[in-house]
Amino acid sequence: MDEGNFEAHKQYVDIQIVIDGSEDVAWAELSDLHEEIAYNPEKDALYLSGATTHSMNIGKDMFYIAFPHDAHRPVRHIGEPQSFKKIVL
Repeated sequence: MDEGNFEAHKQYVDIQIVIDGSEDVAWAELSDLHEEIAYNPEKDALYLSGATTHSMNIGKDMFYIAFPHDAHRPVRHIGEPQSFKKIVL
């Protein structure tokens, strides 16, 4: 499975609400990761690589908040790919 990059934000929190289906989300400490794509202030996004320290399945009608000190990797599926819909604020 392609793990992809973690993302982090410096200015805003990232609120993601799953409205249909489910997705697996990974978290890691910023200090444990390596910068892959430099911080873009226009998009408030930094992309990093490294090992997952925590993961959780977010199901329908659940949400999570990623704070500026959190690196998160959304849109992961363990096993078979799944379809889902979500709102990102």
